[in-house]
Amino acid sequence: MSSDEDARMLEPFEVFYDNLAKATHNDYKTKQHSKVKDSTSFEAQRHHLLSLYDNVMVSHSFVDTGGQVFDCVPVKEQPALKRSGRPLASPPVLPRCASDPVPSNIPSLAPLRPGRADRYGNAMTCPEGSVPLRRVTLGEMTKFEDLEHFYKKNPRSNRKRSSQLFTRPDAPSSTEPPHEYAHAYQRVNNIGGHSFLNVWDPTIVDPQVFSLSQQWYVATGSAGLLQTAEVGWQVFPQKYGHSKPVLFTYWTADGYTSSGSYSADAGDFVQYSPTCAIGVALEQVSALGGEQAELELSFLLSEGNWWLYVNGTDVVNAVGYYPTTLYRNGPMTTGATEIDYGGETVGAGSYPAMGSGNFAAQGSGQAAYQRNIYYYPSGGSIQDADLLPSQDWPDSYTIINQQSADWGKYFFFGGPGTVARPTGVT
Repeated sequence: MSSDEDARMLEPFEVFYDNLAKATHNDYKTKQHSKVKDSTSFEAQRHHLLSLYDNVMVSHSFVDTGGQVFDCVPVKEQPALKRSGRPLASPPVLPRCASDPVPSNIPSLAPLRPGRADRYGNAMTCPEGSVPLRRVTLGEMTKFEDLEHFYKKNPRSNRKRSSQLFTRPDAPSSTEPPHEYAHAYQRVNNIGGHSFLNVWDPTIVDPQVFSLSQQWYVATGSAGLLQTAEVGWQVFPQKYGHSKPVLFTYWTADGYTSSGSYSADAGDFVQYSPTCAIGVALEQVSALGGEQAELELSFLLSEGNWWLYVNGTDVVNAVGYYPTTLYRNGPMTTGATEIDYGGETVGAGSYPAMGSGNFAAQGSGQAAYQRNIYYYPSGGSIQDADLLPSQDWPDSYTIINQQSADWGKYFFFGGPGTVARPTGVT
């Protein structure tokens, strides 16, 4: 269920699956937001969900504040483990700083706690031994042309950045809308990294697609195609059915060409935490000139898995992982060669605000930021990042690197976006 289906009560998982088995293209092709191009594409989407949820047992379900359904699935029976046949891995201990970064004073984003109920009175917590997985529905999938577009980070584009330097104005022309960035990167061998990201809720209106702040860990595979592990917050109404920021992950093994997907949408991300759900709507956002809402995020490659930690670096903060088998024996199976942090937007002629909508020069309390940015070299230590900023469209978005004793390496970034971008530029 998404927020545009709020009028109905929470659909039990068994009913959801039975309806999925009986669904037809005719049931969905005339729905208001349906974009699925034909019956063949619809059937591919439907069969993906039938396969994803085949023999999945759900003990309890609830909705978040954005209206997304989360199902409690026995941890060892989640699709990512059932498909691989592998056992659940145990989280590693993250390397620690000599002096820990200043923590956020904002309450934890995790809404899953005893005593809290959703809008329907369902407990927003999972029984012991189960984990929360966001339910992917045909209502969501049919907002995309086909299964391939549903998996893509940007459903309107069949292309993505083709080098470790993000898309630039002088890159070869394309009929697809470009992604825009304000980001900072360092080419360095690493097995992950860390930053705090302040959270905003930029407005997205059609034909805009999304706005986000994230971390990228990147390596170049065969034929120069990128491999990535990514995490951050994102506002993406077409996907999630609401305009709140969402905790997301993404990966690709071949430069976003034929591999990659969000979070657990394709049964790729292994959920470990029972209290922090990928895809959950974030309930606190930053206020201009006021209190700043933050996420603390870390990725670490350990024993064949890219582990994600949220709102802390202790084992209790381990949320889950991407198995390195996804990377097809490529370089991300042993480590990344670039760290990257910043903002990204997508539109078609009209581009949304990034972060708060203010340029980087507005600074503290006004602009988006990431702080305490460091990476993990192989060998179990920590190294402060030495980032090179990039702002290909400074009329839309900017970034300014800084350093301080309490925030370490950090930057402000963002901007208002634009309503006019030359077509055919990528």
